[in-house]
Amino acid sequence: AIALALSASGLALGYFWDDFYFLTGALADPLTYVRPTVGATFYRPIPQGLYFLFLTWLGSWGALAGHVINWAVLALSTFLLGNLATRLGGRKAGLFTAIAFAALGAVPTLVVWTSCSQDLFAIAFFLGALHMRDRGRIVLSGALALAALLSKETVVSLFPVLVLWDWLVGRKPAKILPHALLFGV
Repeated sequence: AIALALSASGLALGYFWDDFYFLTGALADPLTYVRPTVGATFYRPIPQGLYFLFLTWLGSWGALAGHVINWAVLALSTFLLGNLATRLGGRKAGLFTAIAFAALGAVPTLVVWTSCSQDLFAIAFFLGALHMRDRGRIVLSGALALAALLSKETVVSLFPVLVLWDWLVGRKPAKILPHALLFGV
C-alpha cells in the first residue's frame, strides 16, 4: 500500500524521454527491440520490445496503461520481497523489508517513467526466481531468472545468489554444481 500510495500521483502523467524512443522504434519496426541487433548497446526484449509494442498497440491509452502496469508490477515486487523475507526471517522481518523497499525515494520513478519497466520486470522476475529457488523448483527458477536477464542484463550479477541460495539461507548446500550449470547456461 505504501509503494502504491507514493507512486499514485504519477498515474496521470504521460510518456517521458526514453519512452518516446522505444515507442517510435516499435512503431517503425515491431521487431526492433525483440530481435538481437549488432551494435546495439542493450538487449532487453521483454520491456523494450514486447512491452512497448503492446503499449503502441493501445494508442492513446498506452501511457496510462504503462503506468498502471508498472504500478501493478511494483506492488507484486513489494509483495514478493516481503513474502520472501517473512519466510526467511519471520513476520517482522517481512513487514520491515517490504516497507523499506516501498519507501525508497526512487520507487515512484519506476511507475512514472514507463521505460523503468525494465527495472521493475527485472526485479519482479528475479524475486520470482528466488521464490522458486527457495522452494526447490530449480527449472522454473531458471526460467524466471532468464526472464529477469532479458529484462535488464545487470541482473546477471545476482545469479550467484541463486546458485548459492541454500548456503546463504543456512541450509545444507546440495547440488551446487548442477545449479551453477543451470544458471550459467
